[in-house]
Amino acid sequence: MLAVVALSPLAWRYFMVASEVGMRGFSKAALPRLASYCYLGQTNVLYGWLTHRSHVFRDLPIRHEHAIGLGVATFLVTVWYLVRHRENMLVRLTIAVTLTIVIFCTVFPGEFTIHRLWFYSIPGMRAIRVMCRIGMLLAILAGIAIATLIDDQQRRRLKVASILLALFCCLEQVHKPSSYRIETDRERIDPIVKALRESNTTGPFFIVKLARVWHWLTPIDAMWISLEVGRPTVNGYSGNFPPEYDLFNPQPEEIAPALAKWKERYPEISITTLKLTDDDRTKDSTHNLVSQPTFTTVE
Repeated sequence: MLAVVALSPLAWRYFMVASEVGMRGFSKAALPRLASYCYLGQTNVLYGWLTHRSHVFRDLPIRHEHAIGLGVATFLVTVWYLVRHRENMLVRLTIAVTLTIVIFCTVFPGEFTIHRLWFYSIPGMRAIRVMCRIGMLLAILAGIAIATLIDDQQRRRLKVASILLALFCCLEQVHKPSSYRIETDRERIDPIVKALRESNTTGPFFIVKLARVWHWLTPIDAMWISLEVGRPTVNGYSGNFPPEYDLFNPQPEEIAPALAKWKERYPEISITTLKLTDDDRTKDSTHNLVSQPTFTTVE
């Protein structure tokens, strides 16, 4: 009850945002497939090589979101635990919950799923952006299974064997972590922050994407810049865009009409547009630095 009281202001803000931008529509892309329960992602140390070898995994939509597999040994240990201890009431409840999640959330061959029943009938279900992430809960069940495997062994040799098997199950979960150089991002963002602070503009701004920059990079940069300078940005990156928002990744010829339409929706604001130019030092780089931006204002 205390948690409900503490979270109610946040829930109210979410409700107000949802009333403006609308709720997410139904999509199968974020639902797990049968292959998702076998897929551990391309960064997995033991099984990452399968990503490019098997068309089953290559065909997964938003593939990186579907890496909810446990690994061969971990899966077998989990099944062993559920079968061996099925007389336990809590284990039966676990089996029922697990099967319910899998059956109601999975897209089966033929693109068949009954998740739509949940999506429109259970309160709060439409707030879940990527349903296949619920598969990560299987790791909790696997951890209980591995611990039980060790505890159940009384003989010394079996105890040692179970510990070695448990260690291999842990190895199946190891991933090569992604990394980035923060200096590269700062060098890209700092000139824009400086230019905005020195400009005589106020109010919201919109950054026009460089031609050779990833389409999701500019909106994220703009949001960081917005926090730095204390000004709102029209750029954005979200799992649920506002209605008629055409400014996520517009083509050059689409920018002016999209900004004009946004201005019609919010006539009380003036939008400063920043057009960036490539720095000569980064013509062969994916992460482009930028020179001083040029400004235009949509009155």
